[in-house]
Amino acid sequence: MKKFSIAMAIATVILFITGCEESSNWYPIEGGFINLKQAQNITTEATLEVMYDDYDNCVAMSKKAITEDNINEAIKELKKSSKTIKIMQCKAFIEIDGFKIELAKLEGELTLDNIENMLESWLDAVEDLEDRLD
Repeated sequence: MKKFSIAMAIATVILFITGCEESSNWYPIEGGFINLKQAQNITTEATLEVMYDDYDNCVAMSKKAITEDNINEAIKELKKSSKTIKIMQCKAFIEIDGFKIELAKLEGELTLDNIENMLESWLDAVEDLEDRLD
């Protein structure tokens, strides 16, 4: 009985220190979690550039915030060309108080549909974070 009382006391202290809010306040990062209730600075950034088979290139996004408007603009920019995409360079992240969380890169073939899916997954990740902040 004494061990149970000690365990309950420890659990109570932990809940008091960390808070017993919904688990959605904790955002997963590599190696742990960030408490979003204590986050001071949250930013997003994405860059996407493609090179076509004729070596022409298109910068669809260059260090822009990951917003619905910016993603839609990037997709629109990519759809202007019917050329075959040969190479793609991309980088996207969410930064929370100095912790950079890299977002998913392209899976599968280098097609416009797959690039569009990747861009939409970036937006989904940001929207998930925003929902946790509400």
